[in-house]
Amino acid sequence: MLLSRLLDWVRDMRKNKVRAVTSRCLLMMSAHLEPRFLLGRSKQAAVEYLRRFRSRNGLSVRRITHKG
Repeated sequence: MLLSRLLDWVRDMRKNKVRAVTSRCLLMMSAHLEPRFLLGRSKQAAVEYLRRFRSRNGLSVRRITHKG
């Protein structure tokens, strides 16, 4: 199941503080875990789907504010 695997991945990344999970990371990992994820969806539709996924699971949007 894509959604449970994706949620586990996000929690693991945050727990280990590997890196911030941005919208772009979430989109790429979704396509990696389920190659058919983008089939029949525009990029904007996929982004909106993942926004609702974050909202349903209480995940905030992480943005890279600085590099260093």
